[in-house]
Amino acid sequence: MESARHSSLSELKQVQHLVAEAHREMERLKGERAEMVGTEERFKREAATGREAVEEEAAGHRRGAARAQAEAEAARDQLAAVCAERDKVGRCRLTL
Repeated sequence: MESARHSSLSELKQVQHLVAEAHREMERLKGERAEMVGTEERFKREAATGREAVEEEAAGHRRGAARAQAEAEAARDQLAAVCAERDKVGRCRLTL
């Protein structure tokens, strides 16, 4: 009977040791998971920031292209006016 009791106590200590080890492993895994969640959130924030920067840069390029197009159209209009004036002056000289 004493031997069975001793064996049972020994087995109980082993089980308690295994349970404690399992708890430590669970806590370690919880910590790793929390760290991974934090890293994922950081990556998402960085990606959003990068995406916003790229979108803003693209918008700047679009604004620049629209501005350049408007300036080119204005220059064409001015050139057309100068050519029209030149043609008008040229005709006047021919008639003199």
